[in-house]
Amino acid sequence: MSEPKLHHFVPRFYLRRFANNKDQVAIRSRAGNCYVTSTRKALTRSGLYRVPGQPLTAEATLSGFEGLASDALKSVDAGNFPHPRTKIREALTLFGALQLTRHYDTMTMIEYYFEVIREVGDPPVDSDTVHQFLAKSYGFKPHENEVHALRDFANGALQMWPESRGAESALSRVRVQGLFEKALDDVAPMLDSRVWTLEVSRHERLITSDRPITLWNPPDLSDYYRGVGIAEAQEVWFILDRSKMLVLRQEGIERSKRIGPERVDMVNRHIARHCTQSILTHPSTQHLLHEVDLARRRPTVRFWRGPLVGPDEDDTVRALMHTWRPIRDIPDDVINPYTW
Repeated sequence: MSEPKLHHFVPRFYLRRFANNKDQVAIRSRAGNCYVTSTRKALTRSGLYRVPGQPLTAEATLSGFEGLASDALKSVDAGNFPHPRTKIREALTLFGALQLTRHYDTMTMIEYYFEVIREVGDPPVDSDTVHQFLAKSYGFKPHENEVHALRDFANGALQMWPESRGAESALSRVRVQGLFEKALDDVAPMLDSRVWTLEVSRHERLITSDRPITLWNPPDLSDYYRGVGIAEAQEVWFILDRSKMLVLRQEGIERSKRIGPERVDMVNRHIARHCTQSILTHPSTQHLLHEVDLARRRPTVRFWRGPLVGPDEDDTVRALMHTWRPIRDIPDDVINPYTW
């Protein structure tokens, strides 16, 4: 049994909710390109969910969850609300959790780490080499703490895995398997416990992106140097189609509500800033993709280092490396995003 080499990191059934009768969507990328392409080719990467040494990939398992989510979305289209403890709610919760754990940055994190190792050379890795790598990756001068964090990671990784190619294969297997565990055990309960609102626009003006599950907090200067997780986000958005979105809040009343053009425009602006590489819509509303700012620099993986007091009897203090991703991109005119 063979599987397609191209794997969607945003499911094809979801893309079709924004497609025309030719099964095409309009896409604008951070590189400046804007084009129309088929849902078969959109938002894919070759072998993204391939597990080394196994004939089948996680794509087959994901398709089962996607089928349930597709049926749930059709039920919402028919006027049913995803109330707690219903099959609709369960299917959309699992789909949302999987989208958060399978998105492009998560699935390519291991590759990024080993790209670092390949770029910085043989151990011991020095700070100047890491500084140059991060400056190129970020598009701005990295903070000294970030340089030290990645330097320590690279030196530790090179000591643990002298043959980086073999380690990359082994960790890729863990990455794919961990996708499901994290989604089911950690992320899904957080999404399900929130208060769900179905927001509906009279006009089909909502866009979506390569991150259809979007975290939102009010804009703040700390966005440039601090991550926001699911637990901290004021709202979690799930764009269902061009006129409907689910909004998951920490408190409130579950209901459906109408939203006006101001809310839609705000949502579209944030979706563009939150995406990894691309925003998309129906080809007939392609102009909407040009009504939002889309910086060249994506919200890329960032690094930090801090003290960790372990449970050891001697209370040994160790350094902990933390990776995170900004909730918004950094505008092209911002040269130094650090504000402290």
